[in-house]
Amino acid sequence: NFGNADYPKYGLKEFHCDIGLVFGQKDKKYLTTSNGFKEKDVVVGGYPLLKSSGQDNDLPAGYVLYLSSGLLTSKVIPITKVEEREFYVNLAKKVIDSDNNLVIKLHPTENFELFKDYIKDFDKAIVFKNYNLSDIVERANLVIGDYSTALFYPIKHLKPLLLLQSEFFEKYPFDYSD
Repeated sequence: NFGNADYPKYGLKEFHCDIGLVFGQKDKKYLTTSNGFKEKDVVVGGYPLLKSSGQDNDLPAGYVLYLSSGLLTSKVIPITKVEEREFYVNLAKKVIDSDNNLVIKLHPTENFELFKDYIKDFDKAIVFKNYNLSDIVERANLVIGDYSTALFYPIKHLKPLLLLQSEFFEKYPFDYSD
C-alpha cells in the first residue's frame, strides 16, 4: 500500500531509482524533498500521446466517456467488487438518464468480461478495453475520470472534463496544472 503512513508515495524509500520521470513540478519537488533525489535527476515530462487513427469502430454518436484508472485492481481504493459494480451501475443510470450514451474505457489491468457484466442491463452503455485513446476521447462530448494519466487526452483534445473526488485520491494525485 504505497502512499500510506508505512510507505511514502511511489514507494521509493524501499526501492532505489537513479532518475525520476514525473508529470509536474509538485511531483518533482516531492522526489527531491522526501526521497533524496537530486534536482538534476528528476525530469518533468510525460509519455507521448497517441495520434487519432481516424476509425470510429462502431462508437455511438455523441457520448459521455468514463476513463477507468483501474483503482480497484491496483488496490489504490479499498473497495469490493460489489461496491465497484454499484459504482458503474449508478454511473450508467445517471448518464443514460441525462439522455446520453455511456462509453467506458477500461484500464489495461481491468477484466473486460466483468465490466461487460456490470453494464449488461444498459443498452446505451458500452465498454472498451483496447482502443486508441485519442479516437475515443476525440468523439466524446464529455469525459469523466479520476487521477489517471489518461486524462491528459481530454486536456489535449479540449474536452469538458469532470474529475471525481475521493478521500483516497489525495494520496495519488497528479498535478494537471503544469
